[in-house]
Amino acid sequence: MKKYIIAIDQGTTSTRAIVFDRNQNIVKIAQKEIKNSFPEPGWVEQDANEIWLSTLSVLAQLFQGHDIKPQDVMSIGITNHLELYKMLREKDKGSVMKFLYDKTFSSGFKSLVVLANPKSILKSRYAPKEIKEKVIKAKTGLVLDPYFSASKIRWILENVENLPPVENLLFGTIDTWLVWKMTNGAVHVTDVTNASRTLLFNIHTLEFDNELLQIFDIPKSMLPNIVDTSDVIGNI
Repeated sequence: MKKYIIAIDQGTTSTRAIVFDRNQNIVKIAQKEIKNSFPEPGWVEQDANEIWLSTLSVLAQLFQGHDIKPQDVMSIGITNHLELYKMLREKDKGSVMKFLYDKTFSSGFKSLVVLANPKSILKSRYAPKEIKEKVIKAKTGLVLDPYFSASKIRWILENVENLPPVENLLFGTIDTWLVWKMTNGAVHVTDVTNASRTLLFNIHTLEFDNELLQIFDIPKSMLPNIVDTSDVIGNI
């Protein structure tokens, strides 16, 4: 009989994996720090591939020794940071992991924008004076802010050189990225909680909204499928 459940907790400063038994007791914990870089004021960047390697590292640590074997694990769940903005705003203006990657090679770009300078993001054709802010708030429950994904995606598409062709680009929050890597590129999904923080998700229809995608000029083909938080979405 399978005995354990593993939770992967991917945060701003580290990746942690926790093993629980059938009675929800913690059996073992592994943790690995990840780096943040600060290329200029108001910017925080992280390496998507380093995050993936840190995930492999903590999983490997769990299975060191003979107490826990992979065949004893019933399932793996992922939790990732969503609401750090208020908690960290005074310190570093908040961070949220949302990025693009190349589906052809199943690899993330070396650096992903965690938080970019608000002025540089909003100083373009979708600036507040020109955008349908009331529509955005009504559909998403959010205000226009570079903390959320849509403005970051647009900024990356407009400013990052040598991107792969748009048809090869996928967007994902950190849960999307880890599931994509764990399933060898077979599954591109996110859940409602992550999707709701992108400025592209309609909280009334529970879908990515075509009008919002048009406002930010983001191809729908880049977006993950939306699943329930408790869905079984793949096997490894």
